[in-house]
Amino acid sequence: MPYAVLLIGLLSLLSGGILRISARPLSWPDVAVYSGDPSDTAFGARQAALEDISLFMMILGTGLLLLAVQRLLVREKVRPPSSH
Repeated sequence: MPYAVLLIGLLSLLSGGILRISARPLSWPDVAVYSGDPSDTAFGARQAALEDISLFMMILGTGLLLLAVQRLLVREKVRPPSSH
């Protein structure tokens, strides 16, 4: 179970980072030229929304990674010694 949480956390962290990096290219068309404040446009609002979603994904991924590592460390401490 901790390995599944670890994998989900890692995927969430990586996809959040990729989304954060590509938020501007995803939200702005190549031909958009605007001389005012970019946050006043629909493209700027879309970019801000994508950045907020990516931040949430990275926070969730970091939390899941920390939880999985903590569970793995506790499981190693509590594991009874094997008798060979």
